[in-house]
Amino acid sequence: MVYDDEKLGPFGDTDAARARSVETIERVGSEGFVSITTAGKSGILNTDERRFRVLVGKKGSGKTLYLRRSYIRLKEDSVYKENFNNILESVVQTRPQTELILRFSQMFNGEFLTEKWRELWRRAIIRTFVTHILYSGKLDHIKKELPKKFSARFGKILSKAKCPINIFSQVIEIINSVNTGRDFNRFCDDILWAEVDYILGELIRDAKPIYFYIDAIDEEYQHAPMYWMRAQKGLFYCVMQFLRDERFGGKLHVIISIRDHVYSSILQSEHETRYFDRNHISILKWNAISSQFLLEQKLKYLDSKYFLMDGVKDAYHWVGAEYIENNVRSVKEPFVRYLIRHTRAIPRDIIMIGNDICDIVLKAKEGNLDQKDFEIKIKMLISNNAKRFADEQLLITSNHLTSNMMPSMAVELGIDQMYVGGYTGEQEYLNLSILYKSKIIQIIKKIGRDRFSNDDLLFAKVYAKEIFEIDSDLNVFDVLWQNGLIGYSYDNEYSVFFDEESTDFVLPMNKSGYVFHSILIDRLDLIPVGAPVNIKYSEYL
Repeated sequence: MVYDDEKLGPFGDTDAARARSVETIERVGSEGFVSITTAGKSGILNTDERRFRVLVGKKGSGKTLYLRRSYIRLKEDSVYKENFNNILESVVQTRPQTELILRFSQMFNGEFLTEKWRELWRRAIIRTFVTHILYSGKLDHIKKELPKKFSARFGKILSKAKCPINIFSQVIEIINSVNTGRDFNRFCDDILWAEVDYILGELIRDAKPIYFYIDAIDEEYQHAPMYWMRAQKGLFYCVMQFLRDERFGGKLHVIISIRDHVYSSILQSEHETRYFDRNHISILKWNAISSQFLLEQKLKYLDSKYFLMDGVKDAYHWVGAEYIENNVRSVKEPFVRYLIRHTRAIPRDIIMIGNDICDIVLKAKEGNLDQKDFEIKIKMLISNNAKRFADEQLLITSNHLTSNMMPSMAVELGIDQMYVGGYTGEQEYLNLSILYKSKIIQIIKKIGRDRFSNDDLLFAKVYAKEIFEIDSDLNVFDVLWQNGLIGYSYDNEYSVFFDEESTDFVLPMNKSGYVFHSILIDRLDLIPVGAPVNIKYSEYL
């Protein structure tokens, strides 16, 4: 992969899949990897590459970067590992598209769907593993121990590929090979799978550990959250099944990343205590504290030319001000707090704003801006980015709601595309999520303030039924809660929002006051009420 250093901002790239190079990621710096490991700063609770199997985080939280870092730190001479750069280069072409996810999901009743995804992932992983044994060249010590005519005997259930392939490709190949749920069950129940499992388990007993990675499965999550969640839950259970398998657990390591909503859903199930286990699960739990630490570390390694003032490389010398005049609320607000609360407190947002501010600093130093104009530009820049973050999160929320309302027979009736996000151009009118986004905005604007009462919330729920024209209770505010756009007041300083370890997917309705996230204020012209909203993610922290 070729990396164009000149096109990346001083804070780095917002997309870790196109990060500069392995060397850059290995090197700590403003454009490289920032290590945040202490519990007080971040929720990444386990970084032992030999043990962890699952990385949990929001979209934009840095899952790909952490997986690449983990990959880099595994020594080639002690393990066999799939080429991570090849995964990144091919993942866009081979990741299952939402239409395929829907088609497979519609083959089964909802109560069995997660189990069927688990079976599908297991078969895809085994098929992928076999291609690496046969064609990678680095596993010849295993290949030479295969039974004679192995490929001929098991060709019926294995891939026809003649090179090492990735797991996504096998998910796609298997789904495309079956037409009904009965076809898939027949494929999975073939006795040949038991033979393959036994043979491979015996052959890798004395081999060095073998690592496969499954990343970027959540890139299409917002287009059909209900179905992608089942796919990711099935993957999670599959990985945990391999971990506990006495034949494969110590040798075949499948490392995955999943969305925070998926992990929360797993914790809601009867398996909560079983999977509330940090030995094999790492969580990228970003908040205001860890985001501030990330910003400080980025500034520490930033080139001096991007600072408005000479001296210590901190936020004050970066922009020449410790406080921002919040004229609407009639308060002076610490600059860093002001910046972070206008993001979703994830690395992607911090990097995006950081790169933009560096650009303005350069222009100011060229003499094109005085201090007053500079502060105006900074506030405008933060406001514009907040609107951008709000737009993305509102669309994710509307896609989430649209998916929840999708009829179970949508694929068979040929109307599933109306419920799946991602349309552009002249087809946008077909996509209900565009319509639902406008309705969600209408509901939020009906409240009109960033802080509001329980009575206001109950009134808005009734209003939501009216504009959606349905009689049953609509979970608009539950979906807003799950997507981090609404929380409830906790005390005079903090408000509680949904996070990676939340197990309640329903917005609590017994609170005296509620708040909208600050990114919505400028996007929807909400009236700021009282003190700025400061977020915490648990009443017990």
